Amino acid sequence: MATYNKLSLYLAHPILSRHEIRKWELQVEKIFEVSLLNPFYDGDGFERGDVELIDKGLLKIYDRDLNPESIVTGDLNSIDQSDGLVAIIDTNMTVGTL
Repeated sequence: MATYNKLSLYLAHPILSRHEIRKWELQVEKIFEVSLLNPFYDGDGFERGDVELIDKGLLKIYDRDLNPESIVTGDLNSIDQSDGLVAIIDTNMTVGTL
C-alpha cells in the first residue's frame, strides 16, 4: 500500500472574511484530505496572537500596534513551507492577499 503526505496549501484570504473562510476551510480539509494553512488560525511556528485580540474586540485590524513586517515575514515563511497556495479574493479586499 502506497503512502503519501497530505498536500499542504497556504490559504491566503482577507482578514475581514476570516470567520466564513474558516468554516469553509474545515469542510474542505475533511472532504479532500488536504491541509490548508490558515494564517489567522493555524500558526505553525508563527502565531498570530493579534487575531485573537481582534476577535475579542481588544485590537483593531489596522491598529498601529500591529507589526506588518513581522506578519509579512511569517506569511512568507509559511508559504515557503507549503506545497502551494490558494488565494481567495472577495469584496473584502485587503493588501495581504493581493
